[in-house]
Amino acid sequence: MNTHAIRMPLFVLGFLYLSACMSNTHAGPQHGDIGSSAELTATVTPADIRAAQIPLDPAKVPVGLRSLTPLAQQWGIADDAVRDAMQAQSSEGQKAAFADKVIPHLKEIDAWLNSLPNDGQMSDEAAAFMFMQSALTEMDLYPMEPHDG
Repeated sequence: MNTHAIRMPLFVLGFLYLSACMSNTHAGPQHGDIGSSAELTATVTPADIRAAQIPLDPAKVPVGLRSLTPLAQQWGIADDAVRDAMQAQSSEGQKAAFADKVIPHLKEIDAWLNSLPNDGQMSDEAAAFMFMQSALTEMDLYPMEPHDG
């Protein structure tokens, strides 16, 4: 058997494989890449936003706040880039309507969140309400003094 005949095609295949790997021109972020918030936000799709909106159980929310559970599910996204993208993709009217419904309940939300044990464990519902407040802050809609609910 002629070993040179076998080595040459393997060398050529190896070279072609390495060339293809090195010429990867994918512009979007890859796992492990570090990019700006704007770069990450620009890659978020509406499907990504829907996937980040986890189902919440209103029974795990204080009675006075249960009517806000759908808003917490919609706006209370834990992933910063996804939450930023949702905000960027929302109209000013949508943002204002969201703020108008939540702001009157901020003191009650704070009281609930502050009453939870500080053991590093937080229910999905409490986390969503916390991130919903973050969304208000990020959009400069969180008032300096929360209103009474």
